[in-house]
Amino acid sequence: MKSDKALTPDPESANLLANKILDVSAEKPAAVGATPDLAATISGKVYRFPPNAINMKSLSLTLTDRQARYDMEIYAKDETQSGLRITGPIGLDGRYRKGEPSYLQESAIYGVTAVKGTWENDHAFVIDRLIIGEGATSCAMDPNL
Repeated sequence: MKSDKALTPDPESANLLANKILDVSAEKPAAVGATPDLAATISGKVYRFPPNAINMKSLSLTLTDRQARYDMEIYAKDETQSGLRITGPIGLDGRYRKGEPSYLQESAIYGVTAVKGTWENDHAFVIDRLIIGEGATSCAMDPNL
């Protein structure tokens, strides 16, 4: 739909819209609970997964160092090749941490990954991963499964 004439200027609405855009564009930290003892138990271990919807082949988390990190391998589209390895920081304070720009095979783009992790409870760690400009994927890790 298109108007036949220009809209009447509305400074109040334009200001409201500009403030809403600023509000949604600023990251707000998520609530952070206490770190359970399980963090030390799973930190540094490598978890391997059968083929799955997010193509994650393996994942290792370092949650006890000053700078939390993840190392993961993505299944290759071509089974004759090795999978893509991705590593980077994890924000444990409710904010995303950005990794270095890299070629992201799973999306066929050159981009930046941002990751944060939160403890859903004493046994479940949830990882939120953004590919800047693409969107988010979440993965919940429950070692009891």
